[in-house]
Amino acid sequence: MNKFSMIVLSAGVLVACGGDECENAADRMEAAMADCGIENTATTTGTTTATTDAECTDEDADAMNCMADCYEGADCAAIDGSDLDAALELGGCMLECVMMTTGTTSGTTGTTTGTTTGTTTGS
Repeated sequence: MNKFSMIVLSAGVLVACGGDECENAADRMEAAMADCGIENTATTTGTTTATTDAECTDEDADAMNCMADCYEGADCAAIDGSDLDAALELGGCMLECVMMTTGTTSGTTGTTTGTTTGTTTGS
C-alpha cells in the first residue's frame, strides 16, 4: 500500500463525517502527515451535486480518533509508504478503527460525477 492509497483511505473516511470531533481527528491525521513532509493536494474535475447535512456521530468520532491515534503512533516510513510492512500495519490499524463502528452517516445525499486526481509529495 503506497502513501497515496493511505491518503485515499483516510479521505474516504473523512468524507463520511463532519463536525468538530471528526474535524479535529482529521486535523490530527493531516498534522501527522505534514510532520513527515507529506503534502496532500488534490483537485477534482467534473460535476458534483450534493446536499450534505452529515453529522459526526459518537461512533464516527470514535473511529476518526482511533485512526488519528494510528497515524500519530506510526513512524514516517509507515505514513509515507517507504516501509511496506509498517505501512500495512498502519493500514490494518486504520481498518480496525473503521470496522469497530457499526453506525451509518445520515443526511448525506447526492451524485458525484467526474474525475478526481491528486498528487501526494513526501520526503
